[in-house]
Amino acid sequence: MIEKQSIPFFDRYVSVFNNIHDTEPKEMKLGEFLALGAQYREQIMRLRAATGHETRSRLKKQLPMMTTNGVFRGGRRAECLAAYSGLICIDIDAKDNTEVPDFDHLKGNVLSQIKEVAYAARSVGGKGYFAIIPLRYPNQHKQQFKQLQKDFADIGITIDAACSDVCRLRCLSYDDEPYINEDAVAYTGVYREPRQPQWQPWPRNGFADDTDERVYLACKEIELRKIDMTDNYEDWIAIGFSLATLGEGGREYFHIVSRQSPKYRARETDQKFTSFLRSGSKGYSIGTFFYYCQRFGVV
Repeated sequence: MIEKQSIPFFDRYVSVFNNIHDTEPKEMKLGEFLALGAQYREQIMRLRAATGHETRSRLKKQLPMMTTNGVFRGGRRAECLAAYSGLICIDIDAKDNTEVPDFDHLKGNVLSQIKEVAYAARSVGGKGYFAIIPLRYPNQHKQQFKQLQKDFADIGITIDAACSDVCRLRCLSYDDEPYINEDAVAYTGVYREPRQPQWQPWPRNGFADDTDERVYLACKEIELRKIDMTDNYEDWIAIGFSLATLGEGGREYFHIVSRQSPKYRARETDQKFTSFLRSGSKGYSIGTFFYYCQRFGVV
C-alpha cells in the first residue's frame, strides 16, 4: 500500500555539517538546509563557472553538507545513525545519462511526473540533478535504493550507485526553480533477490573450440553467482570489444555479463555490441575478457 508520510518532508531532521572537514554536525530541518542555498548562491555559481577539477572540488568542500537519510550522533557511520529521516536522495548525473533525450529539462518533464519525488533540483555542479524521495521502509534503505535504481533504469535513467550509502553526504545546492511536491507519497518498492535460475545447456550445438568453451563456462559462473563486472562504463566497453572478437557468437555472452548490473538495458546492450562488431577489435582480444574474469574471481 502507498501512503503519505505523516511528517511533512521539509520538517524531517537531518545532520548538517558546515563543510567537508566539520566533525560536529548540528540537527536541522531539511527545509532549513535547502533554504541555505540562496545564501550561498554566489559561491555555488562560482563553483559552476570554474573549469578546473581541483578548483571545483575545493569550492565544493567549503559548502555546507547534510546526511539526507537521518540524524547521526557520535560519528558519520552506519552504527551512528540515531534517527532515520525516512528520506533518500538520489543523484542523476549527466555523464551517466548521455542517451537521455532533453536531459536539460529532465526535472520538469520526468521527475515532476513521479508521485514519490518530493523535491528535485540542479546539483551543486549544475550538470545533473538530485531528487529527494520519502521511503516507506527506511530501515531497509539499501533494498529500497536497489529497487529505485531498477525502476529508474526501466525508464532509461541511471542513478548514482553511491546513493545506496546511508551515510552519504549531500552538498548544498541552489536552483532558481526547484520542483516541490509536499504531497509526495512514500516509495514502497523493496528489492528482492530473484530465484536462482536454472542454467540451460547452452549453446546446444556444442563449442567451436576450447576458447568458446572457456567463455561459456565463465559466463555460466557469472550468471549463477550474479557477478557484476560492468559497473564501470569503461570496463563494460572493454568487455564488449573483447567478446566481439568472437563475432556474432559473443552477443549472448555480452548480454549475460551485462545483465548482472542494475544499469542493464537490453536494447542499449544490443546496440553497443553491434557497434563493436562494426568497429573491429580496437586492439582488444578475448584475453581482455579473461583478465576481467580473473580480477572478479571468476574461475
